[in-house]
Amino acid sequence: MVSRIPSYRYHKARACAVVTLGGRNHYLGKYDSPASREKYHRLIAEYLSAPLPSLAAESPSSTPLTITELI
Repeated sequence: MVSRIPSYRYHKARACAVVTLGGRNHYLGKYDSPASREKYHRLIAEYLSAPLPSLAAESPSSTPLTITELI
């Protein structure tokens, strides 16, 4: 579950709209244009509908790590 929806923002350096999803910036085009708003809503819908990673897939191994594996 997502605690909050990522915001539609103005990127000063590029003078365009941007949204950050999963730590990655997505540039949407001219800020406050209908096309950039549509792209934002499409990306948010895809982001929210994506399945969450399973915690069970990352279960700890039964054998401890060696120092070489840790490094």
